[in-house]
Amino acid sequence: MTTWNITIFGQPAGMPRARSVRTKWGVRHYIPQKSPGMVYRSIAAKLSAGKPKLEGPVRVTIGCVFEMPKSWTKAKKLKHDGQPHTQKPDGDNIAKAILDGLSECWPDDAVVWELIVRKVWGQHGSTVVFVTDTTEGEYTP
Repeated sequence: MTTWNITIFGQPAGMPRARSVRTKWGVRHYIPQKSPGMVYRSIAAKLSAGKPKLEGPVRVTIGCVFEMPKSWTKAKKLKHDGQPHTQKPDGDNIAKAILDGLSECWPDDAVVWELIVRKVWGQHGSTVVFVTDTTEGEYTP
């Protein structure tokens, strides 16, 4: 069993939607390279470089901590610290950005059989990604 993790410091960001533009040669589709999600994806790729390659079924757990706005009062910050974050970006878009960044670690995203994404409020923004190549443990459909 191989297990490793990476930590990305900073506000979590989701993968952006593809854009379309009409040109004289037809319609061109692209993803903006300077969007926060693409930067987030490239950071995940850099941090995972040199990690062991995984072949079989992979379990991925992503824990996102969103920094509370500075405009919030101390009381509001105390109330929300550690509580679920239910705003944008969506958890699935965050997972897409990270899994695309980790594409060098496995042959295809299809090897991920279990994906857990948790989003909470906290003092500082960060994301922790745990990757395990196992099917052991509790499984409830």
